[in-house]
Amino acid sequence: MRLSDIELPIIALENLRQQKLRSYLTLAGIVIGIVIIVALVSVGQSMQKSIERQFESLGMNAIFLEPGNESSLATTAIARTIKEEDVRLVESVPHVKEVVPFYEGSATMKKGDEETGVIILGIRPEQIPALENIGYIGIKEGRAITKGDKYNMVIYEDFTKNAFKDEIKLRERLEVNDVSMRVVGISKPMSFMGFGFSNMIIVSKDSARELFNVKDPMELMITVTDKSKIKEAKARIEYVLEKAHGEKDFYLMSSEEILQASGIVLSLVQIILLGIASISIVVGGVGIMNTMLMSVIERTREIGVMKAIGATNSRVLSLFLAESAIIGAIGGIIGIAIGLLIAYSITVIAGMANFDLPFVADFGLLLIIFIFSIAVGAAAGYVPAKRAASLDPVEALHYE
Repeated sequence: MRLSDIELPIIALENLRQQKLRSYLTLAGIVIGIVIIVALVSVGQSMQKSIERQFESLGMNAIFLEPGNESSLATTAIARTIKEEDVRLVESVPHVKEVVPFYEGSATMKKGDEETGVIILGIRPEQIPALENIGYIGIKEGRAITKGDKYNMVIYEDFTKNAFKDEIKLRERLEVNDVSMRVVGISKPMSFMGFGFSNMIIVSKDSARELFNVKDPMELMITVTDKSKIKEAKARIEYVLEKAHGEKDFYLMSSEEILQASGIVLSLVQIILLGIASISIVVGGVGIMNTMLMSVIERTREIGVMKAIGATNSRVLSLFLAESAIIGAIGGIIGIAIGLLIAYSITVIAGMANFDLPFVADFGLLLIIFIFSIAVGAAAGYVPAKRAASLDPVEALHYE
């Protein structure tokens, strides 16, 4: 009996077809592992792409000035070390194109007998285009804040629906810290960096300072004339502010540094999750090994017949390896398909929630995952295949 290379996969597939239930159960382990890996990798790449898009719209010539120390536990929520005069100091630094200060505070909003906590975001009305570019604001109804809007505000769309029992309408008046404020605009949900506060209300800088006792900006977004000047401008801003403050109670991060940091964090999270997902692959491999061992036992007489009529040890080995590799391949195909479907569904749901999450499918990486699933199948089937190949044909023929 001479099994050609073309006949091997055909016979292997036929053998697997005859073991339907066992083959399906074995496939499940591989499929689950591949699904998790593909979905995680695809969503991770989608998130990275989304963040890259945000920074592309912002431009890679931006610097963020934050209060506190980047190596400490202090955050912008509790640290207030940036002063109003710092805005003018930074604006005077060479190569600085624009400084966008954010005046933030907290307040209580009332609608009838209901009340909820809100975050005040005071901005310069003339800088709204810069905020629209990075996804902070996207007017859907009404208009943006203009100069002189003392008792007007813009709120986010999801807040209008979820804050109170009845939806907040455009031009409706509500009390914010006992100050009557009118809704002049409704913005799309914040999408910058994939996060934000839906309960943030946007008012003019002057309103925030006068009505809500927000004297100094919480943080600054600084744009530089050219990307090549980032390092120089950053060093100069650091020098000027440290001299003015008498200490370094702030930190600076360029958009490129934030992008790199986000990529590192996403990669670490993916590695941890992929490590967990690999357990499913190992379980799937053990399942294949168990299936193939049972198959060797059940087909002992068949192996004896094959050897008696001329099948060599290497051909028997190849046949069983082909069967286990095919299980891995089929599991890989099904797992990749389901994984991509799940990843695509997540991007669709994210889009419905106004979060820009593009669908990403790296076909080079998917090919590697497919080859990996075949390799797992073949590796798991090696011991049973070796056992089958080493059977004595005479003993195998007499096996009951």
